Amino acid sequence: MSTVEKLILAQLASEDAFEEFKQKCKDLRNWHRKFCIEYDTIVPQLLQVHDRMKRSRELEDYFEMDGLLFALRVFNEKALAFSAAGSTDEENFQSRIEEVIAIIKQLRSNFNTIYSKIDLYEDEEEEKNGSDIGEQLEIIVIKMKEMGELMQLFSATEIDILQKKVITAGRAEKKKNSGETLDRISEVLNAEIQQLTEDHESRKRLNYEINDIKTFFLTDLDEQFLKAYRVLSAPAEFYKKLRPKRKQATKGYLRRFQEILSAISSKLIEIEQYLTLFEWEDVEMSHINSRIKIQISSLFRIIAELSPILELGNVDIDPAKTEAFFKAKSTLFEQIINMDVIHEKRDQIIEAIRKRHAIQQRQEETVPNIFR
Repeated sequence: MSTVEKLILAQLASEDAFEEFKQKCKDLRNWHRKFCIEYDTIVPQLLQVHDRMKRSRELEDYFEMDGLLFALRVFNEKALAFSAAGSTDEENFQSRIEEVIAIIKQLRSNFNTIYSKIDLYEDEEEEKNGSDIGEQLEIIVIKMKEMGELMQLFSATEIDILQKKVITAGRAEKKKNSGETLDRISEVLNAEIQQLTEDHESRKRLNYEINDIKTFFLTDLDEQFLKAYRVLSAPAEFYKKLRPKRKQATKGYLRRFQEILSAISSKLIEIEQYLTLFEWEDVEMSHINSRIKIQISSLFRIIAELSPILELGNVDIDPAKTEAFFKAKSTLFEQIINMDVIHEKRDQIIEAIRKRHAIQQRQEETVPNIFR
C-alpha cells in the first residue's frame, strides 16, 4: 500500500476519532445543561429554606432535590467516563475534565450537607436555633460559576475552532505528499473516493442526530414521565391528600414532557430535510418518522386532558386517562428505540482505495524495464 493510501486511511481513522470526541463533548454539554436547569429550578426554594431557617420558621412540607441530585449524578458519570482521545489536545481537555470532576464532588458534598441540615432542623423538637445553609449556598454559587467557565472549553464554538485547525493541518499534510503521488492516481477513482468520503460524513452526522434522540431525549423524557406518573397513578385516597404545590409540580413535569416532545418533533423535521437534501435511495425513514409524529400528537392530546384536572381541587384523576398516558408513552419509546441508524458506507471507501492501489500496481508492472 502506497503512502497516499496509508495517509487516507489514517485520516479517516483520525476523523472518526474526532467525530466521536465531538459527540462526547455534546453529550457532556447536554448533561451539564440539564443539571443547570435543575439547579435554576431549585435555587428559589433553597433561598426560601435559608430565609426561614435564619428566622427560625417552620419549613414548607413539600421540598425535594431528587431531580437535581439525579442530574448531578449522571453528569458526574459522564465526566468520569469522558475521554479526550481524538481531540488532538488531550492533555488540556483531560486536565479540564479533572477540574470539572473535582467541582462536581464539591457540589455533591454541599448539597448533601444542605439535605442533612434541613433534616436536622426539621427534627428539632425544641425551639429552632436560627441555623441556616448560607455557607453552603455561597460555596455552591462560586463553584457553579467556576464549572461554567471550565465547560466553555467543551462548547460547540471551541470544538469548531479546534476542528478547523485539524482540517487545516490535514490539508497541509495532503499537499506535502501530493507531488509524488497524484500523477499515479486515477482521476476517476479520486473523484469516487472524495464523493464516498463526503457521503460517509453526511451519513455519520445523520446517525449522530438519530442517536441523540434515542439516548439524551429519551432519558430526559422518561425522567419527567416518572415524576408525573407517581402522582397521576396515585390511589384516589392518596391523591385527595396531596397539597396543591405537589399537583402544581406535577403539572410542571407534564409541561417539561411536552417541551421534550416538541424538541423530538423538531429533530425529526431536521432529519427529513437532511434526507430530502441528499436523496439517498437506500434510506427510507418517512414511515417511522410519521408514526412517531402521530404518536407525539396523541400524547399532546392526552396531556391536554390531564393538566387541567390537576388544578381542580375535588376532581380525581380518571385512571383510564392515566393508563392511556402510560400506553402512549410506551408506544413512543418503542418506536424511537426501533429507529435504525443508516449504513455509513465506510466499507465502500476502503474498497475504492484498494482498487486504486491495484491500478497503481498494474501501472508499475507495465512500465518498460529500461525505465526501472
